[in-house]
Amino acid sequence: MKNNHKSNLVRAARSPSASATVELVCGIILLLPVALLALNICFICLGSFINDSACREAARVASQQTTVDGAVAAAGAAVRSFAIAGGLISSPTIDGVVYTFYTDPNDPENKPISIPELSYKVDADGKPITNVSKGPFAQVITTLVAQAPAPLLFSESGVVQRVVLKNSSTFPLLIGIDTDPTDVDDIFGDDGPIPTSDP
Repeated sequence: MKNNHKSNLVRAARSPSASATVELVCGIILLLPVALLALNICFICLGSFINDSACREAARVASQQTTVDGAVAAAGAAVRSFAIAGGLISSPTIDGVVYTFYTDPNDPENKPISIPELSYKVDADGKPITNVSKGPFAQVITTLVAQAPAPLLFSESGVVQRVVLKNSSTFPLLIGIDTDPTDVDDIFGDDGPIPTSDP
């Protein structure tokens, strides 16, 4: 009778300890996928932040050029400054540079319309001659590939580990436009280098 009583006490003492161990193991099993998913999201957010910064900077410097070639060269240099040496996040790359301008049909020299020349003047019929929709702008599209540390991302094709991030940024051409912006290999333009405030 005494032996049975002692055995019951031992079982009662072990029971809370065993329950805590089981709960701990179950908690780890449930939290592990959540932690891995959070790690994946962190890497994707970091890649998105880098790609967004690179795209915005590339569009900004492209908008400060007066020619197409100058805009492409400046955007490429800006994106290269965001290069990443290996790892789960690739370096951002340029998918395209759009240097858009419009010409005045009433101008015999067919020169591009610059932003200071935009106005809301109307003709005899009350129609606008030029308007803000004709404003010149530079647009840059960049791509970055972020690889998730754990393959826990799902898409239509199943489980994926690589996420392709694309971004687009647009800036107005505030500096001005060269008289012939499409000259081949004309980095600085026919009007000369962009003036700077440096002495």
